[in-house]
Amino acid sequence: MNAVAEISPVKKFEIKDASEEGFETHYFDIDEVKNLCNGVDLTVARHKDHPNTAFILIGDSTNTRWFDIKNLLRQKKIAVKQVQVNPQMLMNFILSGGREKSEVDYKITSTEKALFTILKSSREHKAEDVHVHIEGAITKVYFRVDGRLRLMDSYSGSQTLGDSIGKAIFTSLPKIAGNESSGDYAGKEQPLNATFNDDDGGRWRAGLYPADEGPRIAIRELGKRSETYIKLPDLGLTPLQIATIKSALKSGKGMFLITGPTSSGKSTTLSSLLSMLNEEGGEAIYTIEDPVERILPGTAQATTNQSKKTEELLARQLLRQDPDTIGFGELRTKTMVAAAVRMATTGHRVLGTFHTNGAVECVSSLEGELGVSLHRLATPGFLNASMYQELVGKPCSECSLSFEQIKNSLDPFDAARIANKFGDDIHNFKFINDEGCEHCRKTGVKGKTAIAEIVPIDIKACRFIASRDMLGWKEYLKSKGWPMIRDHAIERVRTGQLDIFSCEKIVGSLTSDPMDEFDFEELKRLAKYELQ
Repeated sequence: MNAVAEISPVKKFEIKDASEEGFETHYFDIDEVKNLCNGVDLTVARHKDHPNTAFILIGDSTNTRWFDIKNLLRQKKIAVKQVQVNPQMLMNFILSGGREKSEVDYKITSTEKALFTILKSSREHKAEDVHVHIEGAITKVYFRVDGRLRLMDSYSGSQTLGDSIGKAIFTSLPKIAGNESSGDYAGKEQPLNATFNDDDGGRWRAGLYPADEGPRIAIRELGKRSETYIKLPDLGLTPLQIATIKSALKSGKGMFLITGPTSSGKSTTLSSLLSMLNEEGGEAIYTIEDPVERILPGTAQATTNQSKKTEELLARQLLRQDPDTIGFGELRTKTMVAAAVRMATTGHRVLGTFHTNGAVECVSSLEGELGVSLHRLATPGFLNASMYQELVGKPCSECSLSFEQIKNSLDPFDAARIANKFGDDIHNFKFINDEGCEHCRKTGVKGKTAIAEIVPIDIKACRFIASRDMLGWKEYLKSKGWPMIRDHAIERVRTGQLDIFSCEKIVGSLTSDPMDEFDFEELKRLAKYELQ
């Protein structure tokens, strides 16, 4: 091997001004070098005036990977120079891609810049949420895209990226006007919540869960403005479901509830319904939210706080504003629910989101957990309809698999029950390809859609509510052939829109009905496959 001479540094520099001096991250087209630079304490750069020289920038002197990198570069006859730099500044340089920075960038700390770079990347990936997992010296960053968490990067080193991000979100950024936090960052000592602005006009909320192995931070962008709204068919709803919603909203008073678990698209559906009502015109529409997640033109939206804009004060003020429709971002406290009930019983149309596990079950939750009287819930005209929804990833149109392609790899039990239930319709089935393709970023999933149930509250439903007979109510709906969320999932699987296994993770088996008695003979028949 021919020796390659090292060159002298262009000038002694701090990494904070490296890009000003013409440095940029560069791996010299060597994959092994790029793979070794997998943290925030080591990278390779080049200078505009020395394009054939590799500068190994080292933030942690105990990281010995630089030695392997130097050998790989020398094998390619590339001149090498090691440079010890400030770890915090190096982290910022790596996460910003070594790009040239504007004057504004230097008014922001390197930690905040690292955070904002991650958030900008999440926008580019159209992520719904950002998750930061801190496990000792390792920080993992995930983006939730199409309903699934995807590991975007993993950082390690003496300078813990996760702790730095936590301090930025919960301690340093809240010192700036317009940002706020429920407390200072202290690792896994306490749960925290914060809202803050980035350097690009975006507003975000963050929550910290103090897990024993290390804190986890979830971040979501707020205040997205949309001049157009998602139409109800585009949410994945059927014509019958849409007709039920519109019929329930025809009444200018009473309550319409949108329920579901966390990250089930409730806020999106609420925004679509409020936008639809606003588009029809002639209505004064207000919202009480914590916080405002999506800006709706033509709607008066307010974010609650604990001082001058409490839930109670905003609700009381609305009675003086002559509203037609009030949207409640989330009915999670007794104060907020009491305000919604009062508005719904004083001649106003109320829409709200609520965490529960079914359109029928929401009544029990409202009474048992949030203190709404049974008399009120059973009053005809108070509750017009309740909706329950979940989100399911859609099989990628470019790489999804047919039943014929996947049947040999299926568990014989699954193959038998699916074929027995769906018959010839299995030829329409689409299954998620776990290997994925470039179109879906190797996930097998492209986009997501809703499966839902919308239950109208008629006089019989009021009687079931009054007697707390939720099972009788469900049996009544089944006797009328009313489609529930499981039926919606079956129809979308039958027509090749959704993967059966993805749906079953959410609603349970699509080949046996929980409202029926179990079929002992069918189970014995399927048990034979377990002996093969």
